[in-house]
Amino acid sequence: MDTRAIPFAVALCLPLLGTTHALADDAPLVVAMDDQAEFQSLLNILEEQTEIATKTKLNADYVPGMVTVLHGITLESGGVNSVWEALRRVPGFYTSRDRTGNLVAVVRGSGGLFASGNLKVLLDGIAMNESSAASADLVFSLPIEQVERIEVIRGPGSVVHGEFAYSGVVNVVTRKEGTRAFAGIGQGNSRRGGLLASWQNPEQDSFLSLNMAGSIIPRGDTQIGNDWLHAAGMSVLSNAPGTLLDGKHEGAIILNGGYRDLTLTAHWTQDARDDFAGKSYLLPPAQDGLASRSTNLGVQMEYQHDVSASLQTKTMVGLRDYSNWYDAYFYPAGMPWPVAPGALIVDTRAQGYYSEREWRAEGDLTWNPDDQNTALLSLSASRIDVVDSWMDTTVDRLAQPPLAAPTHFTSGVQVPIDAAQGRTVLGITLQEEYRPSEAMTLTGGVRYDRFSDVGGSVNPRFAAVWRLDRSNILKVQYAEAFRPPTFLELHNGIDVKPETIASIEIGYIHRGSNTTERVTLFQNDYRDLILENSVFQFHNAQTARAQGIEVEEEVTLGTSWIGKGNVSYLTTRDRATGAAIAGTTPWLGNLIVTYTPVSGDSLELSLHYVGTRYRETGDSRAKLGAETTADLSGVWSPDLLPELSLSGTVRNLFNVDTHIPAMLTPPAQGSLPGYPNDLPGSKRSWWLKLAYTL
Repeated sequence: MDTRAIPFAVALCLPLLGTTHALADDAPLVVAMDDQAEFQSLLNILEEQTEIATKTKLNADYVPGMVTVLHGITLESGGVNSVWEALRRVPGFYTSRDRTGNLVAVVRGSGGLFASGNLKVLLDGIAMNESSAASADLVFSLPIEQVERIEVIRGPGSVVHGEFAYSGVVNVVTRKEGTRAFAGIGQGNSRRGGLLASWQNPEQDSFLSLNMAGSIIPRGDTQIGNDWLHAAGMSVLSNAPGTLLDGKHEGAIILNGGYRDLTLTAHWTQDARDDFAGKSYLLPPAQDGLASRSTNLGVQMEYQHDVSASLQTKTMVGLRDYSNWYDAYFYPAGMPWPVAPGALIVDTRAQGYYSEREWRAEGDLTWNPDDQNTALLSLSASRIDVVDSWMDTTVDRLAQPPLAAPTHFTSGVQVPIDAAQGRTVLGITLQEEYRPSEAMTLTGGVRYDRFSDVGGSVNPRFAAVWRLDRSNILKVQYAEAFRPPTFLELHNGIDVKPETIASIEIGYIHRGSNTTERVTLFQNDYRDLILENSVFQFHNAQTARAQGIEVEEEVTLGTSWIGKGNVSYLTTRDRATGAAIAGTTPWLGNLIVTYTPVSGDSLELSLHYVGTRYRETGDSRAKLGAETTADLSGVWSPDLLPELSLSGTVRNLFNVDTHIPAMLTPPAQGSLPGYPNDLPGSKRSWWLKLAYTL
């Protein structure tokens, strides 16, 4: 056990010692709250509603399972820059990067270190996971200034959200009201800026908003150590040690409009980035320009209609286009090769392009025959087609001869994804919420999905929420979920089957006059985990189990101080090897203290703890060490011009050396550590930002 995490856990659990008394006597709640403003603030929190867990609007505390809601204005004042940075504040979420810089979220031990495909990601309720690798980096990269709130389910969500809602669901709700502009500068000449403009006509029940933002982060000076060529006796061919290729450009434009019961949402998101540490764990040579560019363009129309007081319908139709251009470096010229002439003639690169198009339709029918019952019928249909897929490379993946010049490939094993791939998905959900009393809600549901390429999947959920009294809530849930193989995994795998999960969760919530505590126990059983055993080679692994506990605490002291914290403990076991799941950590922790002396001004200190991380089976290196980093941020608004605010942030305040796990190379390259000393994490950096809000 990582004993360095114990003080973190004890500090957060101490307030729970007073919970027993609160359970026995909840009557003094109103009496103790002599500050009416504080009492109203508590009521506002209790009334916060979400549809993410059931598609029926419920108090966030009353939904099945644990739902975390992060507010954009709070995250922004705390120095958070993006959705991805915000997610590390959620219990059980470990955020990292893979070897190419992709943003990774490991949730309760699920997610590994390859993309984000075990997590369903929504943007204003629109599914954003693309089908090539199921990633949603374009939403993770969204600037926090564009975000109103982030709703997070920890645990399976397939009954409501279908495919990829495996380890959790994240719905990013963007800002649609107000007028605001911001601009910022940061470490290494980084820049960011954005604009929000909106219009409303209450008399005609109509609105329109434009929300746009972007950032440019030049390549920094972070140094990376030797790659695996040194251990293989080919250091003369290596570009390492050298500078990590971590530059990136990001942008998003989101348009929302509505007239009465009809709403329209359109989005354009794009990110372009460097090679980072290299797709083959070999540091690429520095080059001008970025190595990949991904774009998501989509539109969705939604119509809601109340047929009667007890019957409501919602219909959605949408179109989404995703594309990815890449120029990836694989191996250096002169590297030994198994076929004649025995060595690579030139550097092996792969320049390619992939695009897909998805049409989607969904209809929900909600029936409330009485105060005790709410029934939901949801039907969905989608069609995803690969529009284009090609690759220019100096290696023929079929015959494997090294080539002197790039050759253009459009199909077969020579391309990561075949242009002929596509799938049709049909889904149906039946759900019943039954309230036998005001204190109890029972939820049962089942979903069936049919995939044209991998078959069908049935996933049930059963949950009970018991409101013991006005301050205490107990929850129990059993849920199953699945993740279908992506196009990349199907095209480059052998009989790859969908991953499945069966989850049991018990949760407890206590809300006092100035404190909130949450405790969650869970057990997840995974089957047929999809793993990458070589570059673009995939297979199903054996079953695995994850068990853990998550403890959350929030304390308000007077009108100026707020403290928030959480600790997560996790154990994982691969049933085939008995080892922990690679890339996971047993301990995670956050501690956030916010001081607000007057309205508009704040100072926040946040601590983030990541425990030791487990290696792959066969990796003889010691576990990657634990890390604690601190961020400091502040916001100031002048009294004479309160619409203006100046904010500043220092990330990794004490410049702690942080690391990203480097996995082993494929067996063909000797199963060597890709980078023996792992990949460097973020160093100390700073941001300054000026914002004007009307």
